[in-house]
Amino acid sequence: MAEGTRVIEVVPYDPAWKTEFEKIKAKIDSCIGDLILTIEHVGSTSVEGLCAKPIIDLDVVMDSYDLLPSIIERLEEAGYEYQGNLGVEGREAFNRTFDDGFMKYHLYVCPKDGKGYLEHIAFRDYLRGHPADRDAYSALKLHLASQFRHDIDQYCDHKTEFVTAILNKTIYRHEASRHQIHLSNGEIWNGQDFPALFYPVDWGPVQAVFKLTDQVTEEALVSNVSIVPCIGDNYVVIQAANGMWELPGGTLEPGEHYRNALRREVMEELGGELLSYQVFGQFYCESSAEQPFRAHIPHPRFIRVAGYGEVRLVRPPLTPDHGEQIAVVKVVDITEAVGILEAAGRYDIAELYRLAHIIRYQSSSMTLPSTEIFDIFNTNMQKIGTASRQEAHAQGLWHQTFHCWIIHTSSTGDLSLLFQLRQKDKDTFPNLLDISCAGHLSTNENAEDGIRELQEELGIDVAYNELFSCGVVAEENIISQELVDREFCHVFLYECNQPLHAYKFQLSEISGLFLIDLNDFKQLISGGRDSVLAKGVVMDELQEKIHEDTREVVLTDIVPHDPKYYDLIFQQIHSLINHG
Repeated sequence: MAEGTRVIEVVPYDPAWKTEFEKIKAKIDSCIGDLILTIEHVGSTSVEGLCAKPIIDLDVVMDSYDLLPSIIERLEEAGYEYQGNLGVEGREAFNRTFDDGFMKYHLYVCPKDGKGYLEHIAFRDYLRGHPADRDAYSALKLHLASQFRHDIDQYCDHKTEFVTAILNKTIYRHEASRHQIHLSNGEIWNGQDFPALFYPVDWGPVQAVFKLTDQVTEEALVSNVSIVPCIGDNYVVIQAANGMWELPGGTLEPGEHYRNALRREVMEELGGELLSYQVFGQFYCESSAEQPFRAHIPHPRFIRVAGYGEVRLVRPPLTPDHGEQIAVVKVVDITEAVGILEAAGRYDIAELYRLAHIIRYQSSSMTLPSTEIFDIFNTNMQKIGTASRQEAHAQGLWHQTFHCWIIHTSSTGDLSLLFQLRQKDKDTFPNLLDISCAGHLSTNENAEDGIRELQEELGIDVAYNELFSCGVVAEENIISQELVDREFCHVFLYECNQPLHAYKFQLSEISGLFLIDLNDFKQLISGGRDSVLAKGVVMDELQEKIHEDTREVVLTDIVPHDPKYYDLIFQQIHSLINHG
């Protein structure tokens, strides 16, 4: 919720903010009260006892985007300027162009199920109920306001880790819990024990997801490498000249192998020699920026490698002019290392140190998931074991998947199905239209765990109880002698009428989204017509801009399914629409 100010001003909590919010709320309600669900006070001024920039943030909640044009018209008549989403999906901004006598405020209109709105409420409510974390956030804000007094972007960016950690304890707790580490003593560590790591985070224009792996999966995509440095049982932590505690490592130079880059970074930032290095995770990153951070690194997809290793300190840090300027190098035990980093608000780095420590001392009997592991079933859907993804497909073993078809209803009541356009470099069915959202279920997962695919592939947050279950369908697809896909598909329907451009689709999987009229599609499947019209949006070749696209689609343009599969889908859509 940043605004362009010359000087960042963070002040103690003022009880008058609550009164001011009520006055602004009453004014907005008088304009559009019949079009909205509620108006929420969010942001730091909404938390009693929390210091803040003296600006009121309001989220105006609407039932759906269908109401947005009427809301825009009313607010513009009242003197507000519509600014679009300002680059943030699911949040429409308005700027007052008149003096209404109130203190400065930001006005946003959000759908009731919008990601930004749900995050605002979760963060606000958590801080209201946890005074210790509220006070820690106050201290962090005051420190950053002092350090970045004239740089609002840096001020906001350095709050991200704290905010992400809180969200991963609350609204995204289920997502984090999917990641498990099995220890030699039988103990299981869940992703929720590392909330700052195991959920997608935003680093400015970059979205990143951390995943455990013991190897570098795609060296050509590596842009950065980092290390949790160890000396015996202790750990090395570093503080930059600007006061921030950092994770040692950095960006690869042109043509540089990641291990050579790490040796260079260890000498520059620690004054040390690299003795060993073990990868234990990767940040899978995707940038929305038009240009890469540096011209030679991969874009828009790239990988940041994380690991731990032994180092030997031999001299003061080199701190070259073009690199990180390091002021402090300390050798401490794991408890002190984590404490230093958490006190500085570097929660993701603290969790990397904790995770490295666990892996180091459990490595004799601990396996990191470098590949996907599936539960394997017999033809009666009885579990008979587990296998890797590669084994399941090579041997034609039965495993589970999650399918969700999204139904779109137009303003005239016509029904359409949403299709995703698979990326042209996919191993199977490249550049074909496919189910709205689908994915494999890993070992010990059930159908409910599959809802993560809706967030990962389409950027929408959906509760399991919002889905309409069609049941389980057994499908067999012999793609080649080396690839036999046998799936028990958990099939669901979901009604969603948001515009196609509002979806935030996963560029590594999807290159576009299309709507096809349901009745036309039925006739295509039955052979009653040769082609249908598909209307949608497609990402350009550079993966920078989305443009509208209309095309004629024949049956071979669509990933094949058994006719009985489609019969079930059509029957269940009829049941959902006519009987709820």
